Amino acid sequence: MVKSDSAKRQQIIDAALQVFSQNGFHKATIKQIARAAGLKSPALIYWYFENKAQLFQAVLMQMSPLFQRVGDVDSLMEQSPEEALSWLAHQYLSTFEDPVARQLFRIFVSEAVRTPEVGEQFVHSGVVAVLDLMSQYLERQTVLGRLSVRDPQSATRAFMGMLVAYNMGREIFPVLKEGMPGPEQYAQDVVHIFLNGVRVGQ
Repeated sequence: MVKSDSAKRQQIIDAALQVFSQNGFHKATIKQIARAAGLKSPALIYWYFENKAQLFQAVLMQMSPLFQRVGDVDSLMEQSPEEALSWLAHQYLSTFEDPVARQLFRIFVSEAVRTPEVGEQFVHSGVVAVLDLMSQYLERQTVLGRLSVRDPQSATRAFMGMLVAYNMGREIFPVLKEGMPGPEQYAQDVVHIFLNGVRVGQ
């Protein structure tokens, strides 16, 4: 039975996840990924991905449920701020409960410095999309009269900044972990702190 293009693409992503997590971005090769995917020729990977950086980006996108839901704008817009922001916070923080995701995050941070196009591609297609989604949500909630947000872009970065700081403390700067609550509690705290600052009448 011949696999569909989507199945073959997923096969390559799964193999790349394994190879990148074991060898890092710089040392991983297309040949290694093709071998892990059971492909007869490494050239087949270029049918689905322009280069190794684009393949790494696809792996990162798959590891986060938040990035996978970026296109699902309509279902988020009418949810209450407590529900929507709790979902965003939990989705972001839960990604890094997976040891492989944590390893890939460290690889990404390292390679984003060494190979700027790796970071730029992922930020443009993933991170910017999430920021735009939340900014649209905050603007919509302001129109509905649920929140009072003067600048959705600034508010979005303030909210996501608290989540990113938590993850950086856990994964990059261990000294910052001291006194930190667990991810579930921290997500609740972030939503509470943020909403106290942007509720109508505050």
